[in-house]
Amino acid sequence: MNMRDCLKYDHCNAPICPLNNQESVHLKGEPVCFYFREYVKQGGKARLLGYLSGEMVEKISQRLPGILSLHSDIKKQLNQSAQTSSQIDALTRPRREAA
Repeated sequence: MNMRDCLKYDHCNAPICPLNNQESVHLKGEPVCFYFREYVKQGGKARLLGYLSGEMVEKISQRLPGILSLHSDIKKQLNQSAQTSSQIDALTRPRREAA
């Protein structure tokens, strides 16, 4: 797998991608991968397994610990993301019709 296999590749601005095996620089305040943000939420891995390939979820799972140990800003942003609801759930939830 490579970065072009990501569903968000064409419009992602996160400098660190779980599908990119090369070292990347992350500056404070830069975006963090959508899938990293979803992965850290309660039930995140299971949710992603229903949304992405198992191979991509495995890459996320493998890369995340190393990224957290190297990038304190990403760790901080993901700690905040873990406290919020899933955007995937919000996108897949049926809409209520207006009365």
